[in-house]
Amino acid sequence: SSGLGKVQVCTTQSQAEDAAAMKQRVGALTRRFQVQAQRYAALHGEHTPWPIDDGTIFTLNLLSDAILFQQGWLPTNVIDAAMLREETGIHATCIRAFTTPTMIGGWNVTWQKPKPTAIATALGSLFVFQANEPLSDSQYQALADLQARGIGERRQEGYGQIRICDEFHLLDETISEPKEG
Repeated sequence: SSGLGKVQVCTTQSQAEDAAAMKQRVGALTRRFQVQAQRYAALHGEHTPWPIDDGTIFTLNLLSDAILFQQGWLPTNVIDAAMLREETGIHATCIRAFTTPTMIGGWNVTWQKPKPTAIATALGSLFVFQANEPLSDSQYQALADLQARGIGERRQEGYGQIRICDEFHLLDETISEPKEG
């Protein structure tokens, strides 16, 4: 009655991305990695080659906690090459994984009982994949479909939401020289 806590909810219809939008983002990230690999090669010579000229680099970012299982039953915190291949058909190597484990649970209001607890991979976790060759249009569509449906268990409860090649990976960092004076 005092107006505190007043909330207005508006819904919008979100549209799943198509293969073309996914291809554009993945291509931009791959080019960014190629430029960085060239910089490293120039700094260190041929001691640290990183052959990504013909390949594809893409990231998988967790937007929510994800309950992941290897081979359908073994809890894990990593989305590995086998899991990606099972979900999309894409053959790629997980070259980096930045993850944090977490426990999830909750309360089922209908049953008046606790929900089962599970080991999960925390939101904000990141997986970097490298395919040795360019992806096809159908593979870009598979990534778009994966992004739309999510990954892991209990997705209907909001777990496993992902973003492929989030735009923040493409933000330019400008390192300025220290100012004198």
